[in-house]
Amino acid sequence: MLAELASRGFETVEEPGRKIVQEELNGAGVALPWVDLEAFARRAIDMATGDRNRVASSQGWVFFDRGLLDAAIALEHASGLAASVTLSGHARFHHQVFLTPPWPENHHRDSERQQDLKDGIAEHHRLIEAFDWLGYDPSFCQGSKSKREPVSF
Repeated sequence: MLAELASRGFETVEEPGRKIVQEELNGAGVALPWVDLEAFARRAIDMATGDRNRVASSQGWVFFDRGLLDAAIALEHASGLAASVTLSGHARFHHQVFLTPPWPENHHRDSERQQDLKDGIAEHHRLIEAFDWLGYDPSFCQGSKSKREPVSF
């Protein structure tokens, strides 16, 4: 989806998670999400903040693939620190957040994603709840079963 938006002329920002995992696999491997989710989330927050600062002067729409909001929600899950606290001091994003559910057809484990489908679905539900609580309006991409129950076991 991000590639399609880029091909239509929109500025896009890749997710920080895969970049962090690549760096960690080439280094000490301490801040991997399956090793230390809190350390991973804190790195993702730092990277996403940098990404956002980098595109702050962009004139048009910028689409982020899993950025600051996701990282703050992951930190809340890992540490209990409320995402609203982590996000205080950061400008809000547009109210509409696009979500693609973890469909069995496209959710595959690889060297950078160790999360299985069941955990991906649980994370997806956490994101939906947190986006609502934070005042964002989740919009579900075509193909999901329904607005509130994208995929279930």
